[in-house]
Amino acid sequence: MEEVTQHHTHFEGSPITVQLGWDKGLRCYYMAIIDGWEEHGKPLYTSFICPDLDPQNSNLEGFRSILNRLGIEISETLFQCRRLSNTSYSG
Repeated sequence: MEEVTQHHTHFEGSPITVQLGWDKGLRCYYMAIIDGWEEHGKPLYTSFICPDLDPQNSNLEGFRSILNRLGIEISETLFQCRRLSNTSYSG
């Protein structure tokens, strides 16, 4: 896996961390929602094991939709950084 962009926020009154990244090996974006702000918190959602998105077809708009459906707001900058970061990975 490559570098991860993350955002600390709250969900249902509890602290969470939203992580967005690009997996160079799988050549797809991934997203994880982690309980708390600890480095090794319990995953509440991960695109690799949740049926909402097939990892091979994962995209940032799909992740934005999941966050919107859950009522989790994160900075648009997070999505922009992911797009720009991915353009430097050429295989």
